[in-house]
Amino acid sequence: MALRTALLAFACLAAVLFRVDACTNLIVTPGASADGSTIYSYSADSAALYGTLDRTPGRKNIPGGTMKKIWDWDSGLYLGEIEEVGETFDVIGNMNEHQLTIGETTFGGVEELCQGQKGAVMDYGSLIWTTLQRAKTVPEAISVMADLVARYGYASEGESFTLTDPREAWVMELIGKGQGEKGAVWMAVKIPDGHVAAHANQARIPHVDMTTADDSVARWAPDVVDFAVKKKLYDPSKGVPFSFSDVYDPITFSGARNGEARVWSFFSKVTSIPNFEATYEAYALGSQASPRMPLHVPVKKKLTVHDIMMHMRDHYEDTALNMTSDVGAGPWAAKFRDRPLTWKYGKENYVNERSIGTQQTAWHFVANMRQWLPDPVGGVFWFGVDDATFSVHIPFYARAAVPKALRTGTGGILDLDLDSLFWLNDMVANKVYSKWEILAPIVAARVWELEKEFLARQPEVEAQALALWKQSQLQGASDPGASASKHLSKHSAELTKNVQKKWLQLWKHLHVTFRDGVKVLGTTPGHDHGGKERGGPVADMEDGSGVGNGEWRDAWKKEIVDQAGDHFRGHGGDHVAETAKSHVMEGKGRNAATTVRVAGGRGAEGNRDSATILEIVS
Repeated sequence: MALRTALLAFACLAAVLFRVDACTNLIVTPGASADGSTIYSYSADSAALYGTLDRTPGRKNIPGGTMKKIWDWDSGLYLGEIEEVGETFDVIGNMNEHQLTIGETTFGGVEELCQGQKGAVMDYGSLIWTTLQRAKTVPEAISVMADLVARYGYASEGESFTLTDPREAWVMELIGKGQGEKGAVWMAVKIPDGHVAAHANQARIPHVDMTTADDSVARWAPDVVDFAVKKKLYDPSKGVPFSFSDVYDPITFSGARNGEARVWSFFSKVTSIPNFEATYEAYALGSQASPRMPLHVPVKKKLTVHDIMMHMRDHYEDTALNMTSDVGAGPWAAKFRDRPLTWKYGKENYVNERSIGTQQTAWHFVANMRQWLPDPVGGVFWFGVDDATFSVHIPFYARAAVPKALRTGTGGILDLDLDSLFWLNDMVANKVYSKWEILAPIVAARVWELEKEFLARQPEVEAQALALWKQSQLQGASDPGASASKHLSKHSAELTKNVQKKWLQLWKHLHVTFRDGVKVLGTTPGHDHGGKERGGPVADMEDGSGVGNGEWRDAWKKEIVDQAGDHFRGHGGDHVAETAKSHVMEGKGRNAATTVRVAGGRGAEGNRDSATILEIVS
């Protein structure tokens, strides 16, 4: 038991130290969406994780006394058992068959509450998926989560949970009680209809008037304040109103710069609040701790599923944290930086930015919950793997069969498998990172091409599924949703195969075309190493990117010239001679002498007319 407690404490501490590698949640209430649905997006951001989609089938008539084994989702440590319920619901990813969707971001919290909890069984991942198996609505889910941690203890660090269903969206923040205690303290707040919310590895629930709020807008653990007083985290005699986030996860520079900045970037782009971006810019930069950003904001324009897909690809464009203008962006204006997020030079500490879209994502989703449709059709789990920036979202519905390309067991974190959509996405994305300005527009266009097609097909496919559901209802089927789910599952499998095929083709195209510091073009008839016997056709090519003059952007050239211009400056006097010499220095290409002969019609393929040959070499 002592070893187990020590392992939990280490896992908890590691999460605090590295929590900025975690997740981002964007939340849209029905009144803030274009069609009156709830929209919620989540990304699981860690380079150590492998992206798969998993399904847990529902079960009925589970015998009393059945126990459910719990393993820590992050470490795989066996934590113990909990009592199973009589019926569990089907879960695909983070959405269950009743459209309830739950996700999280880790905030860690005050260190003394993150030292492991003796005998604790419920970690945050198991808390999510156990609750999805047992609850139909957000209010039910809050009650289930509170009961589970109270009965079985809480084995993880502080978490911000998002709980959404077709009618409402809540944020619930929870932190364990640490050593010598059992369970957790928590607070949950409903996001007002017409508003959006977000959280990103920093607790965000502010002061709530606990004397007037009822269960329809806010709920909390009975001892959430008393426990803080007991631990000397809060002193009510100072007259400062109790705030869950300020008490249990006080804002720090990294909490603001690497966490809250992501929320700020999203809010700044969607809110109707005047001058929001400027008002909270210093806070997002980590240069001042107040004013704290609100938990939620109204929107200037109602949002769609596609809007949220795009916001999950945010890299601080057009903000003070834009990453494309400094030397770290490299020659092709990359929007990412390699880890670590913090680094040191001399005696000073520095940071890299942590944007919503990040290369370290394992998997992500945009969940869409629609109250006017039956559950088998109404809940759409748009799922993707690897970096959301360059990943296609594929729609899945309740009780979907998981395609092989996304299934656990197809490849692995150390097993590159071309049947795995995670690895295909990863290969395409990693091709972009070193040549962002050149390749990002190409891949982004392919992503939108497929997502646009999937969104356009959605009404027809769902109408067919709805007709099947209605027919089953009229026929008195014991499981009226089965035929609709089967139809939708087949559709999801078809789309997955389509993405898999096209992404393999895309990776091949990018790898063949943009390599070795040049752009490799097509081949020209007659340009080869002596036909089929000695290597085959020789490609035409362009130096650099093939974009514009093929050279680096001017800002990057200036950095090189400023630092080492004298060293790299050319000193040749005869420009014509230098250009001619450069031809052979660049690498093997067409022999200048034989090129002249071909142009004159005296090549090996002498039957060509001169116009054709001149076109070949031009």
